[in-house]
This record gives sequence, C-alpha cells and structure tokens, in this order.
Amino acid sequence: MAVWLGEQAEEAGVDVFPATPASEVLYNDGKVIGVATSDMGIGKDGSMKDEFARGYALLAKQTILAEGCRGSCRCV
Repeated sequence: MAVWLGEQAEEAGVDVFPATPASEVLYNDGKVIGVATSDMGIGKDGSMKDEFARGYALLAKQTILAEGCRGSCRCV
C-alpha cells in the first residue's frame, strides 16, 4: 500500500524522499520551511567513509515529515 501511495503522490508532482534521515526541522520567522538531512557515510569512529555524502536542506512551501514514533526531529 505504501509503495502504491508513494507512486500516486509522485504522479501528482510530490517529491518523495524515502529512507532519507532528517536531522532537524528548518524554520523562518516561526514557520516550517523544510528539513535538513543528516550526513551519511560516517564511520563509527566519526571519520568520513568513501561513500560520504553531506546532508542538505530540503525547502518547500509545504513540508510533511513522517518519521514515525521514534523520530529525532521536534517541532516547536
């Protein structure tokens, strides 16, 4: 069901970022403007692996964050 729903959303022009870890909610004047993603490809010792990718800001007019009950982002 989730795959089908994602396909329907993408066909309607929605950008879907599955399995993309969000590190924080981004605000401007108290309004949510997007999310920042986490850096990926970091070793247990904190060093950058060969597949390291810097996190980035996903900015949008509307943001829906579905990170589940154990998510790490807080909306204030």
